Amino acid sequence: MPRTDVGGGARILVEHANRLQDRGHRVVLLSHFSRPTWCEVRAGFREVPFGVDLATGIDPCDVIVAGYWEQVLACVATGLAPVLHFEQGDRHLFEEIDAVSEALVQANMDAASATVTVSATVAAVVQSRFGVRADVVPNAIDPSTFHTQDRRTGPPSMMCVGYDGNAFKGLPEIKQVWERLRTRHPDLELVWVSPHPPQRPAGRVVVAPAQ
Repeated sequence: MPRTDVGGGARILVEHANRLQDRGHRVVLLSHFSRPTWCEVRAGFREVPFGVDLATGIDPCDVIVAGYWEQVLACVATGLAPVLHFEQGDRHLFEEIDAVSEALVQANMDAASATVTVSATVAAVVQSRFGVRADVVPNAIDPSTFHTQDRRTGPPSMMCVGYDGNAFKGLPEIKQVWERLRTRHPDLELVWVSPHPPQRPAGRVVVAPAQ
């Protein structure tokens, strides 16, 4: 795991690990950061000290999942198992980066045995920018939380999730959409969920909520 604080990529990795563990697989999450406390972790967890390559903590196994592109080559170098790259989507896909960094990303992308992502958009960018096929495994939806409007109570709301410190997230554009919608629906509330306090907050801000 490249990070363990509140975030979509971390939540997906933990949830996949939990579900695999529940099915009888032995799963161990490795990270330089401490065990997540904001969500349940039923799989094993091992914290690797900073300054030590994360891959050194990998035991003999059937498959290694690299949670970020920069982990792929180190995982492959262990020679322990095929490496599945989980592409989260980040600035290396949606922003211009220098040629040296681009080449490093390409080398890691090419080294993976396979690549998966939860987004069809991310898969298309991975293919067009790096020539690598990424299979899409969509996120599941919890109908007790996300459902049709017939269960809605109270004024209408619009939710956005993400930190506006990452330009590629498009938060300024989302705020513009909200402002335009408010010209026709003045009572439309914006609920902004962010892992960190926004740089330019708007609406009702919820920072790093418990899961």
